[in-house]
Amino acid sequence: RCVAVGDADCGKTQLLTALAGRISWGEYIPTVFDNYSMRCSVREENQGRNVELGLFDTAGQEEYRRLLPFTFAQADVFIVCFPADASMERLAASVSDLWLPEIHRVCPGAPFVVAAIHNDWDDADDVPGALLSIDPEDRVNFARKIGASGYFDIWPCTRIRVDQLLTEVSTRTGNSPAKSPMSPDEQQLIARFRSLAPP
Repeated sequence: RCVAVGDADCGKTQLLTALAGRISWGEYIPTVFDNYSMRCSVREENQGRNVELGLFDTAGQEEYRRLLPFTFAQADVFIVCFPADASMERLAASVSDLWLPEIHRVCPGAPFVVAAIHNDWDDADDVPGALLSIDPEDRVNFARKIGASGYFDIWPCTRIRVDQLLTEVSTRTGNSPAKSPMSPDEQQLIARFRSLAPP
């Protein structure tokens, strides 16, 4: 089970649909809960392993954050997402101050990767100036400092580095601390909020 977290409208849904082999672009619709399932093969020390990977999208809006622990509690690995044109200050505020403490609180010791989600600009002239001023090495060092198992710049629409990210999160499944199953009440609560999501 792989759970994507990040601020609202940072590209989580586009990333997960790309990981699941789908392309889903268009009008932004805020996510409450969504999930995808896929099979993939992982190579570990020259031995193949088939993985049934569940990909779980989460809501970044503040009003839904109290529900996140129900999804987090079953996770093997997390993808912490942010928009590629975010400043280092915004990155630290989102990842270090908000999402990582929540992950560590619910799933201490769970592995996570950091992913910068890029829009697929058709013309170099359309690239935001903020992105041009960013040093990728600063972000790599940031990810290393906070204990991420990897840092990835991802272009979901053109699938650049999507397969590398998929391999990384797949190898992390089954390596997290033991997880307690959700209670019937927790399952019912999640089902209720999923029913509120747009079709």
